[in-house]
Formats: sequence, structure tokens, C-alpha cells
Amino acid sequence: FTVVVLAAGSFFSYYRFFRGRTLSLRADLDIKITVHDSGDDYFLHAISLASKNIGTSTIWNPSPHMDIRLHYSKDEDAIVVIDQWDEKPFSNQRGSTVPVIESLETVMFFAQTKVSKKAYAVTYKAAIHSDSGHTWHTAKTVSNRLEQD
Repeated sequence: FTVVVLAAGSFFSYYRFFRGRTLSLRADLDIKITVHDSGDDYFLHAISLASKNIGTSTIWNPSPHMDIRLHYSKDEDAIVVIDQWDEKPFSNQRGSTVPVIESLETVMFFAQTKVSKKAYAVTYKAAIHSDSGHTWHTAKTVSNRLEQD
């Protein structure tokens, strides 16, 4: 009886300690924004969204989504949604490949948007959705001005 209880206790301890770690889906998102002058009444914001799989399981069919909040003076904000990305990260010269992010692999998504020079800041809220129903989020706020060299 003692051996059975000890074995069962060991199994449950192992399961409880490693639950959420073994075969887990985890991702780390990073947003990078560069601001470029267009010569018109807007800046061009180039957006790079990196998704790194830091879990031990494969992330299937990751799809990015981004909401952009343009901050104007006097609490006037506007929201823009980016769901069209410039480059498909899961394609090559032979065509499309299976859209997955393997463990410790990073995939980049790219987009660009025009932002009125009247906005003083822009908040980017990004999400990556997977087929399994998991979603990962990150956000970043940047000033709507050119960076000084």
C-alpha cells in the first residue's frame, strides 16, 4: 500500500509541478516601429511584429491582428485596425509552406500605416491567435515624430 501511495503521490507532484510547462504553448511578442517622413501631412509608420515560440509545442496557423490608437489633443482618439500584412512569413520560392512556429523559432510579420502629423502619439496593440484558441498580446506606445539621430 505504501509503494502505491508513494508512486501516486510522486505522479501527482510531478504533474502539478510541470503542469503548464510540459507541452505548453507560449509565445513572446515584440513590436518595433520606425517613423518615416512622407513629405505630406502624415508620417509613414513601418511595423515589425516578431512572434517567438518560447513553449515546447508547435503553434499552428498563427495569425496576427493589430489595433492602432491614434492620440490627438483634447481626448480625441481614432482607432485603425491592421489585419492585412505585407509579407506572408510562411511562403518561399516554391509556394506556401505549412504555417507553424516551431519551438524556439521566431516569425516576423510586417505592415505599414499612414499616421497624421496631428497625432502626438500612437499605441499599438498586437495579438497573435492560434488554431488551438490561444492568444498572446503585447502593446507599445510611440511618439509620432521622427527619431533624432
